[in-house]
Amino acid sequence: MNARIPRLAGALVPSLGLRAWRLLAGVLVFEIGTGMTLPLVIVYLHQARGIGLGGAGIALAAAGAGGTLGTLAAGVTADRYGAGWTALAGLALAATGSVGYLAVHSTPAAVAVSAVQGAGFAVTWVGMFPLLVRAVVRERRGDVLGANYAVTNLGLGIGSTLAGVVLAVRPGSYAALFVADAVSNLLLAGALIRLGEPAGRLESEPGGGGSGYRVVLRDRALAIATALNLLLVVAGYSQMTSAFPSWATSKVGASASVVGFAFAANTWTITLAQLPMLAFVRHRRRTRAVAATGLLFAACWLLVLTAGEFAAYAAAVAALVAAAAVFGLGETLLSPSLPAIVNDLATERLRARYVAVYSLSWQVGPTIGPAVSGLALASGRGTPLMIGLAIACAAAAPAALLYERVLPPTTNKLAETRGAPPPTTASR
Repeated sequence: MNARIPRLAGALVPSLGLRAWRLLAGVLVFEIGTGMTLPLVIVYLHQARGIGLGGAGIALAAAGAGGTLGTLAAGVTADRYGAGWTALAGLALAATGSVGYLAVHSTPAAVAVSAVQGAGFAVTWVGMFPLLVRAVVRERRGDVLGANYAVTNLGLGIGSTLAGVVLAVRPGSYAALFVADAVSNLLLAGALIRLGEPAGRLESEPGGGGSGYRVVLRDRALAIATALNLLLVVAGYSQMTSAFPSWATSKVGASASVVGFAFAANTWTITLAQLPMLAFVRHRRRTRAVAATGLLFAACWLLVLTAGEFAAYAAAVAALVAAAAVFGLGETLLSPSLPAIVNDLATERLRARYVAVYSLSWQVGPTIGPAVSGLALASGRGTPLMIGLAIACAAAAPAALLYERVLPPTTNKLAETRGAPPPTTASR
């Protein structure tokens, strides 16, 4: 019995190497800081700074615009000057944005600060993803990206919980939270410097072929991966923060606390299920994991739709919480699969641009998704919306299976054999 515990731990916890785990520890600290402030920005701007909800909404939209520009710029700088320097620049921008909120007293100022912070987040992650995948051997790329997703959600959960405690004890203590967020950015920057990431050099690759976004955009496999993710973001991720709470509170009649419990179920499902899911999908085709994600997202929306038909309030609440948990399971399947495909498609000299193009789906999707659901719900077409979301997510399953015809087998497999070798790039 005792001998099985180490074997089970070894199967669940991927062998990423010390360098990767140190990077992930830095990500955890960074996301704890983000979780302290990100969910509260609109509340802070409205209640503490007296900015109308319309102006606060415009400020949040500016974060997306800044993120889009930051993503494209970071793809170039990371490939030319190094992912480490790019991540540091992103962290500096994000920290500036966090502290900048303390000086905001008008809508234009809020828009400017939000755009800076959004750009900072985007630049940071375009730099961080290459650092993470280069810290492990090729066979462990899916593992490190999946672990990163779990760590990110754990950090956001811890941060939001800490913020709730701080504001419960001392209401209006937003300044402390924004300063703590900025400090978390600087702590990750310090970790990157200590690991020597800014000094990292790319290995030269033989052959020509040019460089730049024109070359990257001609890669059909990357275009399909980006389109698949865009579909799942528009019909899935973005709707969890727009259609889900709106439907839950209006059609179902659930309280805001129920929505909070549902999001907690989603976060903890990801945190607890990510490592077992990594072990499950490690030796299976990545496209099959993407297909399963689409089906789980579709099941989530069908559960949400069903919640609106229950006469018993308790049953409706249970359906909402279960739907959020099911969505979380789908997230644990997508995180080690589609991003890993993109990184395997990329060459080293264009890796950041590949990441940037793929990341645009995360910038564009949250703009399209809420607009669609907002119009549908405002016109009283909530039921067709839920059915449409389920169909759209389910469509990702056959699309992912057809995608297999485009991908090389080595790109579509998490590991060719059982017992993939341990990382050899933990130290440079």
